[in-house]
Amino acid sequence: MTGGALSVEILDASCRTNSSTTTTRTFSFEREVSWLKQDFLVRQIGGPDQLLVRSLFNDPQNLQAFRILVSGPQKREFSIGLELEPTINKELEWCGYKQTYRTSDGIDYDIDPRGWLTDRWTIKRGAMLAEDYEWKRNPMGLAGPIKDQQGRHVAHFHARTWGHQWIAMSWHSKNPHTTTYTIVTNDEIPIEYLVGLFTVAIIRMDKCGR
Repeated sequence: MTGGALSVEILDASCRTNSSTTTTRTFSFEREVSWLKQDFLVRQIGGPDQLLVRSLFNDPQNLQAFRILVSGPQKREFSIGLELEPTINKELEWCGYKQTYRTSDGIDYDIDPRGWLTDRWTIKRGAMLAEDYEWKRNPMGLAGPIKDQQGRHVAHFHARTWGHQWIAMSWHSKNPHTTTYTIVTNDEIPIEYLVGLFTVAIIRMDKCGR
């Protein structure tokens, strides 16, 4: 992980969960060195929480299908698959088409690719969430706000390659420790589901590009 200071957007107080909330939290991570180059160690800046994201093969004979395992605070852990499958099969990832990624505890991430327009990812309500949340991903990168159904800004994703947002917008790097990803959140959405959404989008971009 990089040790330098990060410039991040702080959410306006009016966008926070309630009037008693006075702070936001920021989490930062990079792509770690691993066989698939799809592992991420997520650290809270100035805080104790850490999360680990790993890509694992269920079947060593099938190197096209893997699952994403998210391990969060308080020993929470879930995996992410594609559509109704417990794994993500690269052959079934259809770039440019609507698809659903699903966590093992029942949260759906719906993607609506829109070409050169702003992609829309939706975190669907379920047992853990009372409503849908929408991320409008920047069409030239992996930044953008996450808002609730009333349009309140509850989190924001940032990406910087070699410290610059414009490089991350023009080039998607798969190399470890070149791009720093940042999540600013008011904790309305549990951090593990934000991490799951962001890393799924990063890994999907590995195949599909923008």
